[in-house]
Amino acid sequence: MRLELVEDIIISKTNTLDTQILELKEKGYHVIVDDFGTDKSVYNRMFELKAEYIKIDGTFIKELSKDSAYKVIVKSIVDFAKKSGIKTIAEHVETKEIHAIVKELGIDYSQGYYIGKPSLNI
Repeated sequence: MRLELVEDIIISKTNTLDTQILELKEKGYHVIVDDFGTDKSVYNRMFELKAEYIKIDGTFIKELSKDSAYKVIVKSIVDFAKKSGIKTIAEHVETKEIHAIVKELGIDYSQGYYIGKPSLNI
């Protein structure tokens, strides 16, 4: 059994939807994401807006040393950015260990308490 979801549904994350999908997975359904990377996709928007930087969300960065799945995700973002001529910034670089992983993955810039206290400079 397969459950096919269009990307719009995946993006519109709600607790109810997530719970229902997880329940269906427990019953043996396989989740298929349809139309990945089209229309409202962040990938498509990057090119439309001619973005020069991608700031990688701290929820991915904070978990780099704990969960290899996050490393795979971040590496794919970095690879996409490099091939597209876009610079990358890691948020929430809080420790020496995370900073080392960020550098190993080839992220261009880092921000977080390991680098320095956040400040507003206008």
